[in-house]
Amino acid sequence: MNDSSKVNSNRHAYLIICHNNFNHLSKLIKALDDGRNDIYIHVDKKTKYCPFEHISKSAQKARLFWVKRHSVNWGGDSQIWVEMLLLKEATKTFHDYYHLISGMDFPIKSQNFIHDFFKSNKGKEYIQFDPDVVRKSEFCDRVRYYYFFQNLIGHNKGKIPALCYNLQELSLSIQKKTHIDRTKRLPFKIYKGTNWFSITHNLALFLIQNQKAIKHLCRFSLCADELFLQTFAMISPFRNNIVDDSLRYIDWERGKPYTFTEADYNELVNANKLFARKFDENISKKVVDRILNSVNNF
Repeated sequence: MNDSSKVNSNRHAYLIICHNNFNHLSKLIKALDDGRNDIYIHVDKKTKYCPFEHISKSAQKARLFWVKRHSVNWGGDSQIWVEMLLLKEATKTFHDYYHLISGMDFPIKSQNFIHDFFKSNKGKEYIQFDPDVVRKSEFCDRVRYYYFFQNLIGHNKGKIPALCYNLQELSLSIQKKTHIDRTKRLPFKIYKGTNWFSITHNLALFLIQNQKAIKHLCRFSLCADELFLQTFAMISPFRNNIVDDSLRYIDWERGKPYTFTEADYNELVNANKLFARKFDENISKKVVDRILNSVNNF
C-alpha cells in the first residue's frame, strides 16, 4: 500500500449516487462547490433524463466528474459495485477524505467547518455500526444465501419482477433445506451499519485492493451495501481509527427515513452532524434554500 500520509492535498472527494431529484442535486453541488473538493456523480442508467449540463454549471470552483452509468436496483449487489466504481475513480487523485452521499442528502455545515473538522480529526474513519449485529443472524442471511434475482426485483413492479420474486423465494427455500451457507468458512465476522461514510484515502485503497474478496462475499447478496464496508473496515489495518458515527443526521423515528421540511430548519442546523438526509425537492425546497444560504455565507 502506498504511504499516503506524506501527501498533503487537503482535498475531499464527494461520491454521489442519484437517480432523480435533480433540482435538489444542483443545490447540493452548489453547497459542495469549493476549490478543495472534487465531486463524482453516478446517475442510475434507468433514469431517462438528467440535465447533465445544467447540473455541471452548479460547480464553479469544485471539479465535477460524471462516472460511467450502471443500473442500480434496491437491495441488489449493483449498489456495491457503483460505490466501488466511485471509489476507484476518485482515488486516482489523492484525497484526505471520501464522503459517500445520496442525491437526496445535504450538508448542514459549511465547507470551512467540514474541512476544519476533518483536519482536526485527521486519520479517523467515520463509519456507523449497528449494535450487537454479530448476534443477529438475519443480517448474516443477507450474504449467507444467494439472491440471484435481486437486481431484477428491486422496487420494480410488473409481471417480470413478480416472477423473479417467486423464483428467488423458491431458490431460498431450496438453499435453506440443503444448508447452503456462504459464511460458514469466513475467517471474519459480519458487521452492519449505514452505507453512508466518510473515510480516508488509505481505507479507500484497502477496499479497492480487496475488491475480489468483497465480490466473493457480496455477489448475489441482499442489501449487503450495509455490510461490506463495516465488515472489511474491521479487518483492515485501520480498524483502531474507526469512529462509530456516520456524521449523518437521519431521523428514523418519523419516517423510513423522514423527509425534512422547513419546520425542521433549526433542528437541522443545530444538529451535531455534518450532513443530513433525506430531502425531496417537492417537500423540502424551502428548508434546503435556507440551509444553502446559511452554509454558503458562513
